Order: sequence, then structure tokens, then C-alpha cells
Amino acid sequence: MLNTSNFSLHGVFLDVFGLGALLTGVSGIGKSLLALGLIRQGHQLIADDSVDIFRLPNGTLEGRCPELLHDFLNIHNFGIINVRRAFGDKAIAVKQRLQLIIELVELPPKPNKSDDPLLGVQCDQLILQTQVTKITIPAMPTLNLINLVEAAVRNQQLKLAGYSASEDFINRQQQLLETAL
Repeated sequence: MLNTSNFSLHGVFLDVFGLGALLTGVSGIGKSLLALGLIRQGHQLIADDSVDIFRLPNGTLEGRCPELLHDFLNIHNFGIINVRRAFGDKAIAVKQRLQLIIELVELPPKPNKSDDPLLGVQCDQLILQTQVTKITIPAMPTLNLINLVEAAVRNQQLKLAGYSASEDFINRQQQLLETAL
């Protein structure tokens, strides 16, 4: 049973490799176009434009699509497409746990001194008293954003399983330095 704690967020919510990822950013930055590319790669659309977020009794967040918007993707300067009709039932998911927010920004983010250069610009965002990992990716035409989003989701899955590539890499460097001395 759903808790009554809920609200809506602006963005495109997708199931990417079984992890709920919310694409956010200013209007026209390319969230829906990126979502279309991810759908073409076999990932699933949950909601475009408005995502209903529910806090479940166990403290996790779940995202769903408002009824009016089911199956539709509105691509800036192109129009609305029905993803289910264009790509089939497998291109749509009903709900997913929100486990990652990916914010698309116009300019490359300026890292803070506390940001890990191996992870990019990352922080936590509080939503309904639940911390959600948020990463920032520049929406530059020279970047393959589909690959970056897939890599970010895979990295988040590993982190949720207790593995940190950054820590592993730093440990390897330290071991190499210790053996060289």
C-alpha cells in the first residue's frame, strides 16, 4: 500500500538496466530526446514531463506516470510520440524505484574541491525525507549522452551493491606506490 506522502517532479523517468533514473534539467535541454535514444537502446519509459513520486512505508521512493501522460513522450521542437505504439509494450514500464537523478546542464559544471574527479559532479538530493544520488552531466553535442547515462546507472548499481570504482582505483594506486618504495 502506498504512503500518502507524494508529489510531482519535472523530468523524464526511465527504467535503465532495472534502475529508476530521473533525467532533469531546464526545458529544451534535451531530456526527452535523450530518453528516446535510451528507449531505442531497450530501456523503458515510465513518465515524461511530470513524474509522481511516492514515499513507500519502507522509506524508498517510487516513481509513476500521471494517468493523462501514460505512453507519451514530448520531444522539444518535434512533437509528441506514443512510445508504446512506436516501440511496443516492452518500451514502457509502469513504475520503478527512484535511485538516481541525472541533471543535464548547459555548461560543464565547475567542480567543487570536494567533488571526486573520478566520479564527476555528484551530490545527494533530499526528496520526501529520502536521500537520492544526483549527478550532473553537461548536455554538450559532442558527448554521447546515452553512453554516459548508461555508465552512470551501472556505476550507481555497483555503489548500491557496495563497490566503489573510485576507491578501488585509489587503493590500487596506493598499493603500487607502496611496492615502489
